[in-house]
Amino acid sequence: MADLLPARAVEALQLCRLVSWTIRRWPETTTALGHREFLRMEFGEPTALPPVRERVVSDAYTHRAGV
Repeated sequence: MADLLPARAVEALQLCRLVSWTIRRWPETTTALGHREFLRMEFGEPTALPPVRERVVSDAYTHRAGV
């Protein structure tokens, strides 16, 4: 399939797969943080989304609501 697609399309598909893999792994990360005190001390309490994504979502809603 890769030889039928332009190089940028192949890169985009690879990036999508990586993002998908990362999203599927986040629940495992939050579980580990929840069960291991030394990880919570190092990285903080587990969250539903990675901290950077939580900020992006929060900023988007704040901007949209005009707050």
